Amino acid sequence: MDPSHDEPELPTNDQRISRPKSSKITKPSQNQRDRNNNRPDTSPQEPSIHDVRQAFQVGLNKIANAQTREIGLKEIQGIILTNNSPNNLRVYFSSLKDLKRHHDAATKEVEVLIFGYIATVYKTNLLDPLDKPPNLLKSVVRLCESIHSYFKVFFKTKIDFLIHDC
Repeated sequence: MDPSHDEPELPTNDQRISRPKSSKITKPSQNQRDRNNNRPDTSPQEPSIHDVRQAFQVGLNKIANAQTREIGLKEIQGIILTNNSPNNLRVYFSSLKDLKRHHDAATKEVEVLIFGYIATVYKTNLLDPLDKPPNLLKSVVRLCESIHSYFKVFFKTKIDFLIHDC
């Protein structure tokens, strides 16, 4: 070895430094515990209304396609079942009401089925947060009006078809 280089030599097995046997593992200080308690909570929380709306609309887009209709329906049912707060009820009502009505009859049938599933899940908690005070009867009437709009469009097109055909 060249004496001009002052590189430290690695210790051999006999020279390795070991921790003394008397050293103890200490408890964290109060300051360290406070820092650990101030970490953000990573436990599962209820998703935001925006997330629920986005997932619900993705499911609605899937039911518009005949190939993905069953998958979309199962996703929507799962969303409704796991997110059944009054604020989410408002999301479901508004999303279904804002749909474009240019779908085929099978898609409309599934959309009406979703209204029924919402009523089944919410039961007596079918309270729209827009109502002040929340009222079950008003919510049921609003739901029925939404369902009726599907039949009104269907009957109107049937009548127009019959009139123009004669």
